[in-house]
Amino acid sequence: MDFQKQLIESVEKRFGKKVSYQRDCKALSERVFEQTHEYISSATIRRLFGFLNTNSKPSRVTLDILARYCGFSSWQKFVETQINGASPTEAVKFWSIVATNAKNINHHGIRSIQIKSGIPFEKTVRRPHLESLLNQFATSNYSAMALVAPGGYGKSNLIAHWFLNNQKKNHEEVMPIIISASKLEDFAYSELNIDEWLWGQIGVDAISYPNLQAELKKLPGKIVFFLDALDEISLSGIKLERTLQGIHELAKEFSKSSNTKLVITTRYATWKSLQGYILNPEIWMNIDPSSFNSDGANIPPLSYDEIQTVLDNTVNENKNTRLLVFELPPLLRQTISYPFYLQLFICSYSHENYHTLTDPLNIINEFIKKKIFDSIYPEEKADILIAIAREWWNNQLPITKQQLKKLFPIHLKTAGNYFDAYHEILSFGIVNEEKVYSNSMGYSTLVSINNHNVLTSIIAQKLIEQHGLNGLLIESVKSAYA
Repeated sequence: MDFQKQLIESVEKRFGKKVSYQRDCKALSERVFEQTHEYISSATIRRLFGFLNTNSKPSRVTLDILARYCGFSSWQKFVETQINGASPTEAVKFWSIVATNAKNINHHGIRSIQIKSGIPFEKTVRRPHLESLLNQFATSNYSAMALVAPGGYGKSNLIAHWFLNNQKKNHEEVMPIIISASKLEDFAYSELNIDEWLWGQIGVDAISYPNLQAELKKLPGKIVFFLDALDEISLSGIKLERTLQGIHELAKEFSKSSNTKLVITTRYATWKSLQGYILNPEIWMNIDPSSFNSDGANIPPLSYDEIQTVLDNTVNENKNTRLLVFELPPLLRQTISYPFYLQLFICSYSHENYHTLTDPLNIINEFIKKKIFDSIYPEEKADILIAIAREWWNNQLPITKQQLKKLFPIHLKTAGNYFDAYHEILSFGIVNEEKVYSNSMGYSTLVSINNHNVLTSIIAQKLIEQHGLNGLLIESVKSAYA
């Protein structure tokens, strides 16, 4: 069989007319780009259709692009279909449509992650063992997976690195689709089912596929949806409940087909809220309580080798002397294993101030400065954190959310900035909520500052502001811990 000739006939059929003139080659080049977001020059098409004399055969890249334009996943799939004497199935056409639309979505998704990276993205470290975990999930029987960690832990960068590496190795087997979870706010205010809304994000009208589940089972690969940064949605009340319930329903719907999967990234507080809606935990990967560390993360902090890689890509670059992670004080090594603190260390580091930065408290203070006092709603954030710290200082107990509501309108979205300030420090993992039950009070929500170093730093700053550096400060500390 002359498969190349058959491909040309399929291309003309999709194009809607014979390619008879050189102007048709230019028009076809533009049409292919519109449909696939992949470029073939008009000169290449002229050679393929015989308008230019050549002894060379078309490249595999050219054949792959034209095969995808015709509704196949690759040139190899086109050839196999011709041998088997069959036309592309609805599932193959569906896969081609999704693949085409996903290119633009993923381009923007990855670019957004790269822009938000604290240090230049190309200098961040790849984490092969976590990328392997994502590969394992993609080929597993689980339909959903959660990547949970505080803000600045590298969840989004992990997705971006896996996506870029995955595209090179598994282009036809796994199709990632990266969507900002903030778009779920559109779903919350719509009347759509969540699966209809999600497919609509990639230009697929699920209603027009009456046998969608049957077609999904026949896909030539797996589609993995990433809803990145679930904690950044600003919904509350019934809209938030609808969204969290929808995520559970989506995971359950995907469990009907091994070819559709869902990954969410979020911080621990939002994960705990979502967990209350998950009725089928067995379809979720990586959510067992034993998977979580003391930071509320189910992915590990940076290893010393990973820290060294980042240092070599940044502060050690083009330097005669090399800063070695094993030469840093043990407490500092532990502190900068949290990627955000490592970012702060790198951004603040110079040879002259190295000795200052060897104290982890200076990095913590820089964290407080950037995320509270130099960010939006600094006064409201400071009020909330000082109230939490004061309760801990006075009673060595977390404050209840009800107590906070009496002090500041953190539950009223239209009453100033306290609502937004509270939810920002909650979403970033600076504070944490925990629901508890007691016989006397029933259910209540306790609010605490997540990182003990941040808590003690805020208390210290407040005490120094109140008493100054004198005997009164020492007496105050002694009386509190006597």
